[in-house]
Amino acid sequence: MSTRDVYLTDLTLDEAWPALEAVAARHGLHLDFLMRRWNGRFATFNLGRPTDKTVDVRAGGRTYRLVGRLKANTQPTGRVVWVLSSPTSCDPNATAEDEALFAAFRTELTEALGLERPNTE
Repeated sequence: MSTRDVYLTDLTLDEAWPALEAVAARHGLHLDFLMRRWNGRFATFNLGRPTDKTVDVRAGGRTYRLVGRLKANTQPTGRVVWVLSSPTSCDPNATAEDEALFAAFRTELTEALGLERPNTE
């Protein structure tokens, strides 16, 4: 089932970067920055499990299996909105292993960054 989880934090993207990188590394995930340059306010990353072969030649010869996507957007208030998209929202052929890896990454990342769900009531 495709999911997109939305979270908020007061950490800037620059402050969150070391933890994001460390959590991805602990789960064996590659972070692929999908923007031309860093602007300090908005970022989109593919989360990938490295492979020995090129997976998608359309994407410039990507050598990882896509297991999720992460977007971060700084709001005018200074808070950052994080959107974590599950493997099935990125790949129609996602496996149970992809889902389990993403779930473990999401759990550790939300704890490491102190991410909280927005109040939607």
